[in-house]
Amino acid sequence: MEKYYIVTDIPRWLPCERAVKTDSGYMLYKFDPETNTYTDSGYVSSFGDLQLVMLFRYDIKSVILLRSFEEVAKMFASSWPRIIRLARADVFCIKRGDVLFGVKWDYDAEGDVFIKKMEWWLDGGEPKTIGEALARLNEYAEKHNKWIVLREWIKEATAYEVYP
Repeated sequence: MEKYYIVTDIPRWLPCERAVKTDSGYMLYKFDPETNTYTDSGYVSSFGDLQLVMLFRYDIKSVILLRSFEEVAKMFASSWPRIIRLARADVFCIKRGDVLFGVKWDYDAEGDVFIKKMEWWLDGGEPKTIGEALARLNEYAEKHNKWIVLREWIKEATAYEVYP
């Protein structure tokens, strides 16, 4: 059996579903964020039926299947190879791990960014800039073969580990 990540509307949307190809079709598994697990979500007999199911569930027509989490992560282009940067509208359903970094910022009268609050949960002292924090997060991810999501909201961001 081959396992796939179901990806649509690249690179903004990774639905909370995975597909497992069997001899006769695809088994679907939906991610439940409350239990942090995938549960049985149905069966379809062909890729066309899979696209139809995604259309009904998410109002999305295009579907591609990716074999590895690394392939999915590369679709979220980032200057840091192990950090997946998500904006407010992006959907990325995956098992979450520990929060590693949090930051809140604002702008001064000249429009320059200043940090209001920064939290750092990894070893070493607190970074002095967001850039330094991202570099250290990426270093940590590469050293430990991990992936990190940087989720951005209005004037704040949180970084946490994710698991395929």
